[in-house]
Amino acid sequence: MPIAAKSAPAISVCVPTYNGCEHLKECLDSIRAQSFKDFEVVICDDQSSDGTIEFARELAHDDDRFRFIPNPRRFGLVGNWNNCIALSRGDWIKFVFQDDLLKPACLEKMQKAAIASNASFVCCQRDFLFAPDVPGDICSHYLESAQRIGAFFAGRSSMPADEYAGQVVAKFRDNFIGEPTCTLLHRSVFERCGMFNPNLIMCCDYEFWNRAGSVTGVTYIPEVLATFRVHSKSTSAENIARRGFRMSLLDWFIVLHDVAYGAGCRALRQASARKYGRHFIGNECRAQALSARRFLAKTKKATPAAGALLQQEWDGVAGLYPRLRWLAAEGLFLDFCGRAQRNFSLHGLKRVVRKIAGLSSPSSK
Repeated sequence: MPIAAKSAPAISVCVPTYNGCEHLKECLDSIRAQSFKDFEVVICDDQSSDGTIEFARELAHDDDRFRFIPNPRRFGLVGNWNNCIALSRGDWIKFVFQDDLLKPACLEKMQKAAIASNASFVCCQRDFLFAPDVPGDICSHYLESAQRIGAFFAGRSSMPADEYAGQVVAKFRDNFIGEPTCTLLHRSVFERCGMFNPNLIMCCDYEFWNRAGSVTGVTYIPEVLATFRVHSKSTSAENIARRGFRMSLLDWFIVLHDVAYGAGCRALRQASARKYGRHFIGNECRAQALSARRFLAKTKKATPAAGALLQQEWDGVAGLYPRLRWLAAEGLFLDFCGRAQRNFSLHGLKRVVRKIAGLSSPSSK
């Protein structure tokens, strides 16, 4: 007699891993201690070199809710997040990073809140575990972020999509949700809004919250149900140390570009137009492209070796977003025109026109 297939769990706890042995036991122990039991754990390992997936198997060998999936190749940070979602089976997606923790009632309280409010996007407060080597200004950044999130919801338990979009465009660079570990998302959110953007290296969660929340709205639980660990070995810390140009200038160009031109960001684009006028977000995108180009040129002139590395970052993003080059050149031209009104230079005008003439019109992306 054939064995009946096991029904899908209510919640898929997604744990994307990469060289995460150091804190993995605490993380998995916090998942296993949940008061809500109808879940699976999907561990997608991105070709770790420290035996992470073997260690995970050892820690949870007696729990058939755990699934261990070694990626066939390196997917990268965001690619691994998306792979976890794609391979999960539950109606709800609960991310837990390999060095983070959940309070014992986290799954239970978040799902209850979602059902009670008929919500598909839920977030909660989180606290922090700061490693001793984390600088004080970084600690302050995260603590201030937690305060901003509380002020953003201002005692409210939910915020509808149109209001969320308006609040986001008013303070565009603030993350009003937090890290993925403090969210619970229904699978339908990804079906409606797409996945995390793999072209981003740093603000990938922030960008998705803005895109999804402006479509679904957000339910907020003003209780600490998750703990985010901050330490110098995290991907965020490495990006800050090694890829500042990509993270601070080019990633923000991508975010602005998609709000200005992407089909999935229509609600944010409309909210921006209502508040600032329909050309505002496009102008911001052009200004960001120009800032990145100027920083690249300055670095290449001052330190050619470092400039060559930044040029690779620029070329990589420009290959994905051709408007980067076009908008930067357009920004140079407009800036020159503004200066030319005060001090006209025919030679300078010809030089800018020659630069622009070598660029083709940007593609749809």
